[in-house]
Amino acid sequence: MKYICTVFITGFLLIACNTKQPQQNGNEITAGKETALNSTWNVKGCAEPRKENTKSAITDEYPDLPEFSGQSTIKAAGDSIVYTRFARHGCCRHAKLSTSQSGNVITVTEYWWGQICKCMCSSTLSATVRHLPKGEYMVYGVETGTDQLTDKPSDGKDTVMQQKITIQ
Repeated sequence: MKYICTVFITGFLLIACNTKQPQQNGNEITAGKETALNSTWNVKGCAEPRKENTKSAITDEYPDLPEFSGQSTIKAAGDSIVYTRFARHGCCRHAKLSTSQSGNVITVTEYWWGQICKCMCSSTLSATVRHLPKGEYMVYGVETGTDQLTDKPSDGKDTVMQQKITIQ
């Protein structure tokens, strides 16, 4: 009986270890028709991800956070696309970004989480996709994440920006 169990477990492990997994690259997982992107992202302001998620840490660190007055843009910079969005949002919310590409469509997804506090603040979300071949791209900024009141996962996705960009 011990021999049969050992053979079964060994066979299961060999099958599991040889199964092709989706390729991981930085912040995204690539599978199917999507293409791996050379990209980076950054969040500045009170939505910046941090280990502590307490109201006191937010208000202590950003007591007089200035209002961002910049414009949200999607633009070409050489062989790169630069996505920048200035967001006004409820305090205690955090965000991270990911990028994906399917054909000539590039999507920057903002994932927001955390219950809102009783204040408003501003953050700058940015992503850069590098080393793109020449061509025309449709770039979408999509916001998703958890419900801001309950912090439970939400199925909703909102397009917050879109722009046609040409890399020359």
